[in-house]
Amino acid sequence: MSSRAIKRKNEASAFRAFHKKVNDELLTCVACKNMLSLDFVQPACMHLACRSCWKRCKFKCAVCRERDPHPSTNEVVAAVLANNPVKSPCNQKMMYSLLSGHQNNCVACCRLKIKEQAEELCALERCVTKWQKKAETLEHRNHVLETAFRDNFDRTHDEENDETNSLEEFV
Repeated sequence: MSSRAIKRKNEASAFRAFHKKVNDELLTCVACKNMLSLDFVQPACMHLACRSCWKRCKFKCAVCRERDPHPSTNEVVAAVLANNPVKSPCNQKMMYSLLSGHQNNCVACCRLKIKEQAEELCALERCVTKWQKKAETLEHRNHVLETAFRDNFDRTHDEENDETNSLEEFV
């Protein structure tokens, strides 16, 4: 393969990587983690969110928690959104503006979304199980400490009573 062909191949690969990064990161809402709706906002912190998510988060950024009651719309991002061809989860190419409607009506996209949600649920269940085990361990440690404290307190209290009784007998 010639150096020119290798260079073109590398450039094409770099462009695909950039395009994927734009689709995956730039066009993703920081709150719901879905692709941005065409009605999006960009607050002062420069993160992007769907307008409905922004309202639901009470005008606070889901990433940095910065509050901005009057966020703007970035015209460059809006143009990219409007004119950006993307691949749907079922690998169909379409304009970004049509993607949301497609994903809601396409059986393959719905199945993929259900599969992703099931995987997320399994991960959350594993996390909950892990934290439940940690809580049980902490409860056990707390019980052991309480028992040891009570025993020590009772022993000290008994010794004080014995000393008091001894003094009374002595006097």
